[in-house]
Amino acid sequence: MINFISGFFVLLFMRKKILTPEECEKLIPHWPELEERKIKKLLRMSTKKTSFGNGKNVMSPVGIVIMEDGYILNGKHRAVIGAWRKYNLEAYVVDGEHDIYYHLPHKTYGEVGVEGLVEALDKKDFFVNFCKNDGVRSVHDLIKKYSPILYN
Repeated sequence: MINFISGFFVLLFMRKKILTPEECEKLIPHWPELEERKIKKLLRMSTKKTSFGNGKNVMSPVGIVIMEDGYILNGKHRAVIGAWRKYNLEAYVVDGEHDIYYHLPHKTYGEVGVEGLVEALDKKDFFVNFCKNDGVRSVHDLIKKYSPILYN
């Protein structure tokens, strides 16, 4: 994507998009476990009108961080709740480490911080294989695995 800013062309790779609940279900988590405290907190969240994408309703927490192929760098709990509760979700789609360091808003780092995002990117193959070995290939699989927590 190319933007024209103050007489200069700037090449931008990171982009923001709105994910439907169906798209959230297909995302690839970076770890096959959920934390009950995060799920309970997110279940109390509401929706808001987004400032882009024709003002659609999305979950109120900050957007998640994903790769173009759907691999989640940060936000698997939000993706689970978005898919399960049928909420749209804001997502920041990054192209690599440069986007993480220089283009992502700081609020998207969450508890993991910038180094946690970079680690999730650098060890992507390891994390994806670890999840597959635990029977988790997508957010949909996490929902099935953790349905007792979601329904309580």
